[in-house]
Amino acid sequence: MTKWTQQFGEWALVTGASSGIGAEFARQLASAGMNVVLLARRRNRLEDLSKALAAKFGVETLIIELDLSKEGCIKNIANETKNIDIGLVISNAGDGAMGGFLKQDVNKFVSAINLNISNPVQLAHHFLKLMYDKQKKGGYLFVSSGVAVAGAPYIGDYSATKAYQLNLGQALHYELASYNIKVTVLMPGPTRTEAYSGRDDIDFSKMPMPPMTVERVVKVALNGLMKNKAVVIPGGMNKVMDFMTRRIMSRKMTSKMFGFLMKGLVFPKYRY
Repeated sequence: MTKWTQQFGEWALVTGASSGIGAEFARQLASAGMNVVLLARRRNRLEDLSKALAAKFGVETLIIELDLSKEGCIKNIANETKNIDIGLVISNAGDGAMGGFLKQDVNKFVSAINLNISNPVQLAHHFLKLMYDKQKKGGYLFVSSGVAVAGAPYIGDYSATKAYQLNLGQALHYELASYNIKVTVLMPGPTRTEAYSGRDDIDFSKMPMPPMTVERVVKVALNGLMKNKAVVIPGGMNKVMDFMTRRIMSRKMTSKMFGFLMKGLVFPKYRY
């Protein structure tokens, strides 16, 4: 038994597990001896990851092919996992339309709200209640964003949904700390994933800060979770930015800074 299985049990669930940060969470948890429920839209990616984890770490996996931008997902997830005790959830799946608010189809924002707020809050309520009622131990990690600290022009809907995750996670950290349930919010900055350079609305490769690797981001996040930190910010530059935006700059100044930065990253067709 590892310290991870001792603290959280044998099973973890990772949303958005088909690539990037989510896939790395699955790898690092499997390396710590935990079985992993892999949840995402792309079944072929999940099957490849499942085989790799079983071969390298000898763990069990369960694949759930599901699009969390659709309504009503929690019933399917609850049914698929009813026969296993999940003691750790990594709520990682997330995305959003980037660009001028009026330049995007409003349905993209509705999907992002389902993906980043509606389904995650139902997921959290379902699994945290099970941990509270049955085990009195467990863990939950929300993947928020460094832009959650203020309204970020050109990614306003995204920054708003990530602020919801930040506030909810901080609140739950306090509420559940005395019940041996660890709740942590990860606030990553630029991270080298598929989304970093493969989007059609914004070019994150032009960010002035170099991206972190997913390996480093996930390692810092899991260390913070084990220590039951309320918020984890990986990387020195990200910590400096967070200090400036929270302690030195007003929200108005921070919003203006984000707007200046993001306008230069958005592709012309999504600018005013």
